[in-house]
Order: sequence, then structure tokens, then C-alpha cells
Amino acid sequence: MSQTNLNTSAIFAFSNLVRMSQVHKNSMHYRYPVHTFGRLSPKQEQAVVEEYIPYMAKQLRQAVQQEDSHKTQVYIRALGNMAHPKILRAFEPYLEGEQKMTDFQRTLVIVSLNKLAKVHPRLARSVLYKTYANTGEAYQVRVAAVYNLMKTNPPASMLQRMAQFTHEDPSIQVRSAVKSAIESAATLTTEHNAELRQNAQSAVDMLVPEVFGIQYSRSNMTDYVVRGLNLGYTQTLNYIGSEDSLIPKALLYHLQGDVNGYRQTEYRVSTIPNFVGV
Repeated sequence: MSQTNLNTSAIFAFSNLVRMSQVHKNSMHYRYPVHTFGRLSPKQEQAVVEEYIPYMAKQLRQAVQQEDSHKTQVYIRALGNMAHPKILRAFEPYLEGEQKMTDFQRTLVIVSLNKLAKVHPRLARSVLYKTYANTGEAYQVRVAAVYNLMKTNPPASMLQRMAQFTHEDPSIQVRSAVKSAIESAATLTTEHNAELRQNAQSAVDMLVPEVFGIQYSRSNMTDYVVRGLNLGYTQTLNYIGSEDSLIPKALLYHLQGDVNGYRQTEYRVSTIPNFVGV
């Protein structure tokens, strides 16, 4: 393993550990014996906010200024891995256009909010919806926002607004992503996904009737139960379509296991050209 790959792996391992041991309360309890030995860090520990996130944000700024694509990707992912609300302050200048970033890199920022969507769904939802609703943004950034938005279990009213907007949205890629996401969510069957299914079903009839080809961005969510074993799975396959090719710009696959009513097994594969560590 090269030194660069080793450094990248260490950064990702550290940022994931921060999330699991200090940010995500559920993770603390099912991964670590906190009731036997206590918390891994004091309850009022400020290191995440005062040290770890500022350090990662500084490294990201320097990488962007130096136009170092690899390091930029690494620190985008590392900040996203921590899933603390304060990472939004680090990403804000790039998402708001105050600091220059390529469309590709801003897409990675939105993709990297997937763990925030799980740990702090309401907070992530507001940021992702704002990004999706910005029709002046690059379509791949907006599509990525739609995909992560669905992970926050959006309310029926939000899905209905999104469905209605498919009649007006100027981007065919975004229209396709929204329609496929809502339609597939409406077909989910397990009890764990009941609320999302009901919310999506309330919006299906508001979708544009347009039929989109496979070259456009598409989301496909399915779930199933292994009867007798109390096991359930939710599988999501999303891709961001290309403007001039049948080959998608990005492919995002996620498999979530539900064991005895508790979500704990997870498998993720992402293919985004030149992107490390999704």
C-alpha cells in the first residue's frame, strides 16, 4: 500500500470512529459497552467541534486553494463521515458559491452528506431540499441532493411539492430522479419503511406523466423480509445520468440490514470517476 493510500485510509478510519463513538448516540450504544465502562469520551467533550472539524475544514480549504483534487476529495469525505452538524459550516462557502469549487466537487459534498442524513435527518433535509430546489445549480448536484433527501424520510408535504414541481423543473435529469425516487419509495413493503411508503404514495399522482429513458438519472428502492429470521433489508440503487452518454456519471448502491427491528448491517458501493472513499 502506498503512503498516500495509507494516509487516506487513516483519515477515513479516524473520521468514521469520531461519528460512531462521539456523534451518533445510537452507534455509541450498540457498538461500544458504554453501560459497562462508560462513554468513550466525556459527554461535554468539545474536541469534535473545537479540534477535529476545524482541522479537516482547514485542510479542505488548503486543498481547494492548491487545486489538489485528491486531497479535496479526501477531506470532503472525512468531514462527511463525522456527520456532526458543524460540518455544514465547513461546506457552506462551497455550496453557497462563496468559494470556488467544481461541479464535480460540489456533487461530492452533497453525496458526503449521506451520513448526516442518517444521524441528523431533519437538519440534513433542510440543506438538501434547498440544494435540490435551486434550479440554477448543476443538475448532478441537485440529483445527488434528491437521493440523500429520500434517506431523511421526508414528510408527505415535501414529497408532494417535489412531485408537483416535476411539471416545471427545467432539468430532465432532476425530473427523472424525483419521479423514480417517489415511485419506488411508494412500492416499499416492510414495516420499517411504512412512513416513507405512505408519504410517497400521497405524492405519486402529482408526478409528471412523462416517461424517462434509462439514460436519465434514476433511483430504485426495494425492500424485503427474511421470514422466520426477523431480518429485513432495504436496497437502494441510484445513478446520476450523463448528458452525452448512456454511461452514468455516478452509481450509488446501498444495502441496509434490519436485524430484530434494529438497523445495524450496512453495505455500500459507489462508483464516481476519480472519487476516493465514498
